[in-house]
Parts: sequence; C-alpha cells; structure tokens
Amino acid sequence: MLTILVIFSLLGFWFAHIIESNSKQEYAKDTERVTKLVETLENDTENIKPNITLEEALKLVSDDSELSSVKKEIKHLKDTHPTDYEVKFGNLSYRVDEVELKLNKQIEKIKEEKERQEQEEREKQKKI
Repeated sequence: MLTILVIFSLLGFWFAHIIESNSKQEYAKDTERVTKLVETLENDTENIKPNITLEEALKLVSDDSELSSVKKEIKHLKDTHPTDYEVKFGNLSYRVDEVELKLNKQIEKIKEEKERQEQEEREKQKKI
C-alpha cells in the first residue's frame, strides 16, 4: 500500500514537472516571437520615407496596422503569462510605445506642414 502511494506521489511530481517545463518552453517561444515582432516593427519604422503622405502615415497607426498587431500580441502575452517576467513585457511595451510616439510625431509634422502650405496658398490667393 505504501509502495503504491509512493509511486503515485512520484508520478504526480513528475507530471507537475513536465507541465511546468512545457509552460516555460511555451513562454520562451512566445516571448522570442513577440520580441522579433517588436524588432521588425522598429526596423520597419526606422526607414520611413520623409515625404510620406498623411494618409500613409495614418495607416501606420491604424487599428489594422503592424503596430496594432504587435500591441495585441504583447497584450496576449501578458494575458497568457500574467505573473511571469513583468520586466520583459514592460520593456517590449515601452519599445512599441516609442515607435508609436515616433509615428505620431511624424503625423503631427505632416499635418503642420500641410497646414502651412494651405496657409501659404490662401495668402497667395488673397494677393491675386
């Protein structure tokens, strides 16, 4: 009887170890995948052409953009592993927020330039 109890206890510990090991492997794969997505996003936004149109810039921050997809992946990662490694998730979120801030600044510059050009055009029209 005691032998059976010991065997079942050992099996229980063994299964728990396997489940924990699989969870860690899944976490590692998930974070590596999302980290690569963040790196790709950073690289893609690093080389945005300077004369991008407002419409093109707005597409980069829209709900169906690469930026939005990466944010959703980070949220999924946080939801899937709620107690694990908050520093890692925080770092990924920070990097994505930096990209979003950069894109929003570029959008503001484009809007300001467009407004300036429209103002110049109106002033030209007044002179004519």
